[in-house]
Amino acid sequence: MNEGKDNWHFIEKVGKVNHAGEGGDSNVFSITLNETEKPSSVVKLYDGPGINSIDPEKVEEILKQYFIDTERAKQKLEREPNPFRQSIKINKETFYLEYKIISQGTIFMKKEKEVSFIEDNKFKKSKRMVKAQVGQKFIHGLNMDVLPSKDFIAPNEECAENQAIFANNPDLCKKLNILIQELFENLSQSLVVSFSYGAMNAKPFIDYRNKKISIVITDLAGNLESYYTHSKKFESLRKQSKS
Repeated sequence: MNEGKDNWHFIEKVGKVNHAGEGGDSNVFSITLNETEKPSSVVKLYDGPGINSIDPEKVEEILKQYFIDTERAKQKLEREPNPFRQSIKINKETFYLEYKIISQGTIFMKKEKEVSFIEDNKFKKSKRMVKAQVGQKFIHGLNMDVLPSKDFIAPNEECAENQAIFANNPDLCKKLNILIQELFENLSQSLVVSFSYGAMNAKPFIDYRNKKISIVITDLAGNLESYYTHSKKFESLRKQSKS
């Protein structure tokens, strides 16, 4: 999805941006205000083929609803950070999990650019009005998708002390992923929405003193096309697209 700077330079009006990675349907950029500061927030540029296969007029409505559903899940976990009393043993000690969801950005930007999309089961390219969502808090740390193996950790990425136990520890990461997946399934069921877990959207941090592991979740949808396609609340919107 990373198609070169000329395709995303329009988001530089919010600050200095650096490409930080790819989500299921977006390119993610960190934002700093100057060269000396650490990133403070992110921009998600939704230019993937999945989300751009949806009617462009519907995408902004989907993103706004996703913001609302993220807030509902966030509030639920603020009331009860560990709804299942999940725990995991590390070196014979028990650590309880706590979950925290980061709100999505509240500022929308739009830009016409050439993107790939799927139509009639074929990949096509054309110019479409893509959306960028700005303002989500930047969380420093490594994701669950890179921690299991040192081969996935980039040379310029540092592993902080509160994440070192997870680095190059696939067995521990596998156990954590199973527990996080259980949470996602419960949130989907209780909020009647189709969330999906992607390991790139969770960052674990261990607190040895308080015997807990904080799981910080930056996205509840592995990709927004699946969220849109499988959530009942979008049935009428999907029917409009077919008519």
